[in-house]
This record gives sequence, C-alpha cells and structure tokens, in this order.
Amino acid sequence: MKKIITILSMLCLLQLTACAQWYLFPGKKKRTEPVEEKKEVKEAKPQAPPQTTQAADSTEIVDDTDFLFGTPSTIGVSLILPVNASSAKPSAGFLEMYGGALLALRDLGNAGTRINLRFVDSASEDISDESIYSESDVTIGPVAFADIEKALLHCSGKMLISPLEPKSAVLAENGENVIQAPTPWTFQVDGIVDWLQSELEFGDEVIVLKDNSNPGDQATYLLERLQKKGVLFRSAQNAEELRKPELKGKYRVLIASDDDSFISNSIKQLGIAATINRNIVLYTTSRVRNSISPDVLDLYNANARLTASYYIDYDSEDVKKFVLAYRALYGCEPGSFAFQGYDAMNYFVRMYSEYGRRWWKRLPEHPWRGLQSDFRFSRETADGKVNTAVRRIVYGNDLSMTLVK
Repeated sequence: MKKIITILSMLCLLQLTACAQWYLFPGKKKRTEPVEEKKEVKEAKPQAPPQTTQAADSTEIVDDTDFLFGTPSTIGVSLILPVNASSAKPSAGFLEMYGGALLALRDLGNAGTRINLRFVDSASEDISDESIYSESDVTIGPVAFADIEKALLHCSGKMLISPLEPKSAVLAENGENVIQAPTPWTFQVDGIVDWLQSELEFGDEVIVLKDNSNPGDQATYLLERLQKKGVLFRSAQNAEELRKPELKGKYRVLIASDDDSFISNSIKQLGIAATINRNIVLYTTSRVRNSISPDVLDLYNANARLTASYYIDYDSEDVKKFVLAYRALYGCEPGSFAFQGYDAMNYFVRMYSEYGRRWWKRLPEHPWRGLQSDFRFSRETADGKVNTAVRRIVYGNDLSMTLVK
C-alpha cells in the first residue's frame, strides 16, 4: 500500500500542462538491467537537441512545410512494453523502464510540453490495434523483434522506436519504419578500432589475442575492420609473452573471440602481465561484461579502453537528480532499464516537439547525450534509422573510471 501511494504521488507532481493517460502496476521490483551494461561514468547535462550542427542531408529531402505551422498543442505518445501486469509477477525490468519514462514526461510537462500518453501492455493487449499508432506522434516499442514485425503491419507508415532489441537494426537497415535506439555491437567494434588508431605511436605493437577454435561473428568483424583500416597487428593465442618489460613502446592488445571463457582467461592473463609490464593497453567492447566474471581489477591493471552503448556516471549532477526523484517516487533505486526509459522518452519527444510531423528526418542533424546512452544517427539511409553512438570509458591503474568526452 505504501508503494502504491508513493507511485501515485507522481501524478500530483505533473503540472496541468502535462496531460497523460497511463496504468501503474505496483509491486516489489528486482534490480534487473539490460544485457549491455550496469553502472557507469561521466556525461554532460541533458538538454534540448541543438538547433544546428551539420549540413542538410543530401540523401533526404525534408519538406519544411512540416515545421512552418508549429506542432500540435498536445503530443500523442504510445509506450508499448511487455509489463505483463495481469500476472502474479509483472516484469520488474519493464516496470522500471515505465517508471523512467514517466519521469521524463514529468520533466517535459514541467517545461511546458503537453503530452497524452497511451500505455500498451504488449504481454496481454493486442498490438495490432491501428489506433495505437494512428493517434500517436511518437511510438516507443514494442520490445520483442517479433512484436516489432507485427506492429509494422498496422502502423500505417508511422515510425516505431525500438528501445531495447538490438536485432531490430536489421529492419531499420532494410528500410522499414524503425528507429533503432540501442547501438548495435558493430559500432562498438568500429569505435574501438578508431580509438586504437588514434592512440598508436611510433614503437607500439598491436597484438590480437585470437581464438582459433571459435572466433565468432564479433571476432571476425573485428579482424576485418583492422585489416580494412590498415592496422598492422600480430596474432597470439595468449598473453604470456607480454610478461616482459623490455618493449620501448606499448603493447596495444585486442581480443578476437566470442567465447566467454577465452575472453575471461585472456583478461586474467593480461591483468597478471600488466603487473610486470606497465606498457600494456587493452582495447575491448562491453562484450567483456557478459563474459564469465572477469576480475574487474584486471581491467584496471591492463589500462582498458572500453566502448559501450550504455554507461552511467553516478557522480553526474543530472544523474543524481534523476536517482533522487526516482527513489522519492517509487521507493527503490533505478537500474539501467529506468535510465533507458527516461533517455528514450526524453530525446524522441523533444525531437517531435522541435520539428513536428516528420521529426525523425532531423535525427542525423541532432546528436544528443542522455543520462545513460547517447544518440547519433547516420545519414546513409532515408527510411529506418540506426543509432551509431558509443561511449568511451578508460580504466586507470589508480582504479579510476573516466568517460572520454
């Protein structure tokens, strides 16, 4: 009963300028997080998308009449999540995401934006109802790949924002009306190769710890990117040879494997080698966080450079404000789902508020930094949009973690 009162108190905080319809499902929440990342480090204060950044997209023709007459007095938003509210145990993660989205709506309402929210529980409600999309200006969800495909048959050309499913990038790349919010792993690999190149100095040696038995898609893609970028490297099966300090430059190391045990063992070996040879620098993606419990201390010892789609700076003033607001309203701590709900709702509704009916065509011109994730969209496709933004995190020998701006 206390949590019901706490959650319902949020409605009282919404100004009259924020019009909303929603359903709240109280219940004890577990701390669950998206596959990508857990806690993390420094980003700038969220703000409205910048008015100007880059030149107009030559691949898209934007009809300025969409923006001459302003936006409607009320923005229609549909949020489609598989909360499974009718069950004895609703989804804690998606309840958390819903709570984060509501906080974004509160902040937008306080800033003067009128929003009418329609919430759809895709675990029990029919997502083929065309009114869900036709009456919405911004549609976030569904979540599952199969549900997104189903919704595309009924959305009448409206854009669907995929908030979590990485596989939906394929739909966006194939020209479907999908905006892929989470950054696919391919852009993390691209980011780590670019980062490596930017730090290479004379005398450095690039070593790839290569898993010959089970390279996998990500490992194969990494090797292809290194070759395409012209990065000269030497392959090795383990890091034992790095336990010698005589190299004048640095050993810049990457791991080419999709196997959890190989990644975990490689990181452990690098951690040991780095206690002898301080010239080791590891370049990796957030893939390491999904491997079999690598010792985090080894990442610090190896001066790891990590690219990630999700990363939270709990020292950021904006993050602190969000955590306090979430804690006050719901009586628990926000996890990554809550941050994802807040960032997605905040960014895309702001974009519609700024640019009106065809807001999504303006996404490539307006990258944005949220609390947990960044948004940057390519100009290469005229229909679907795929987020390409990654965050760069440095693990220092002094046990510090720094977000590279």
